[in-house]
Parts: sequence; structure tokens; C-alpha cells
Amino acid sequence: LHPRVRRQRQMCIRDRCLWPLWLLPTSLCLSKSHPMGERFVKLTRQRVSEMFDDCNRAYFNNEIPPPKRVFLWTPHWKTLGMVRPWYNRRTGAYGSFLHISRLYDWTAENLRKVIVHEMIHLYIGDYLRPLRWWERVLPFLVREHDREFIEVMNNVNELYGLGIQVRFKEMRHYLKGKRK
Repeated sequence: LHPRVRRQRQMCIRDRCLWPLWLLPTSLCLSKSHPMGERFVKLTRQRVSEMFDDCNRAYFNNEIPPPKRVFLWTPHWKTLGMVRPWYNRRTGAYGSFLHISRLYDWTAENLRKVIVHEMIHLYIGDYLRPLRWWERVLPFLVREHDREFIEVMNNVNELYGLGIQVRFKEMRHYLKGKRK
């Protein structure tokens, strides 16, 4: 067998595809349990930056300053994306770093959803708010997605029909490796 066909068949076995292996076309899997039929994009800093600029222009009228740097890692394997603050003590300037996880296979649509989700955090500026004393002592009390975030998310979803969510559990099927 060709290595590509072998890999597709192995993935169908791994994801418990309901289709018999001999009925599978070589280019896609017909099961909805995993994303074999979708086209993945290569995750690069340049692609994330370009998509950030496109989304900023299309959905936020260029109101969001671009991140200082884009990283292709996140601190936990379940974290799809993250925004963290950047501050220069010498000049007093501040900005943000954007993190997107490389542990997932990304489609253009899913990458857009995660980037717009992180852009909402940048738009409302919740990543810059200082933590209260009880949030530092008890970090599980921190709410990253408060009422303000959900209002902006719902407005963006109504205007553009993007389907952005607070939690994106469908991405579990796109995880590379064995942690499912």
C-alpha cells in the first residue's frame, strides 16, 4: 500500500471509523467522527499573522493592534490559543503575544475561529486587567470569559455567522498523537 493510504486507514482504525476499510476512498474518509475529509493548512507564524490581519480588517475595523509576536505553542495540550500581555518597563509600552497550539491539525475555518476568539480578548483588553488578591491565591476563581466577552462574542457571531464558542470541544478530533 501507498504510505498515504496506509496512514489514512490507520487513522480510521484509531478514530473508530464506522466505514469498512475497503469502502474508504483514498482521498477522504466519509465518517463524521474525524476530519479526514477536510483540508488542513500548515500552521506558520506568517499564516497566523496574515489571518489575524484579515480578521482584524473584516470583523474589527482594524481597531486591534497586532500582537508583538506569534508563538506556535501553548502551555497545556488542551489549550488551543492564548493571549498574554507584554510590557516594556523601560519605555512603558505594552502589547500582547498570541499563542496558537501546533499540537492540532488546523483547517482554515477552525484557525479563523480560534484567532477571532483570541482577538475578542484583545478587543476587550481583559488580558491586561490585574488580578485581585483572591485570584492570585486561588487561581481557579479567575474567569477568562466573563459577561463582556460573551456579549462581544455573540455580537460577532450574529453579524458574521462565525460560530465562535467559549470552549471548542470539536477540536479534540483534530489533536495529533494519542491524547484523545
